[in-house]
Amino acid sequence: MRKTFTVPMVVLSLSVSVAAQAQSDPFANLRGVANSVKALGRIGKKPAVSTAEDGVVVAESSRSDGSTEQISAAEGATNRASTQIVKGDAATFDIGGIKLGMSPSEVERVAKMRKLKLSDLNKSHPSYEQAVASKMKEMRNQYAPLVFGSTAFVRLQDDQGSSWGVHFNITREGPRTYMIQYETPLNGRTPAGFATSLIEKYGPPKGGPSRMSERTYYANWCTGPRTACTYSGDGTRPAYLEANMETDKLRLRLEISYAQTMALENAIRDQAQANLAKTAPKVTF
Repeated sequence: MRKTFTVPMVVLSLSVSVAAQAQSDPFANLRGVANSVKALGRIGKKPAVSTAEDGVVVAESSRSDGSTEQISAAEGATNRASTQIVKGDAATFDIGGIKLGMSPSEVERVAKMRKLKLSDLNKSHPSYEQAVASKMKEMRNQYAPLVFGSTAFVRLQDDQGSSWGVHFNITREGPRTYMIQYETPLNGRTPAGFATSLIEKYGPPKGGPSRMSERTYYANWCTGPRTACTYSGDGTRPAYLEANMETDKLRLRLEISYAQTMALENAIRDQAQANLAKTAPKVTF
């Protein structure tokens, strides 16, 4: 029986049907009812358990368990998984194999390798071309209706209770991951154990002091000055990883730099302006 879910979004909060896009849907198992505003489904088969050490997922190569289908490259293809982690450089980090800059198709390939189930899908972004067209209408002071169909958010889960919230932004090449939010239950594990695993994988924290108590842990991996490595900084924040362990869960947040975010937004605006300049009406006064 098909179920629907509501996914909270950071940029856009509406979800749309993906049934009409069977050929380009990067997660074909989650096709919804045509023209529905709830296009979220649950994969039928229960995946095998992925392995982890102190909450940090360990690579595990295997065949697909059948919970997802082969997808098209309609939203572009990337090969970020082949790049190596550079300790101390958050832009190169992964969380359970998911990296910044990945396409939806590469995220799904990683999910299949790690035997993660794909639970939620939101396709509430426009494509790059649609975003440019909407910006052109906005610049002309014309009504610009919301356009949907491009992947904006994916949630992955395992049988250990861990989840990955993978957020995509709009680029010329297609949707690309700009933020990954990971949660895993403590299950009796300690802050010291988590800290050891994180430091072994990512190197010593940067961008501010770490804090640890009997039940909590906080650390930040950010290559810029401390003032730039916070949301209250001066707008120059580089890519960063934040670890926050509370009494019940460990949460990781990996995000691209502020400069990258602004560059993507400006690219749409600049392309719209360039298109308008080519078709500017003649002055008639």
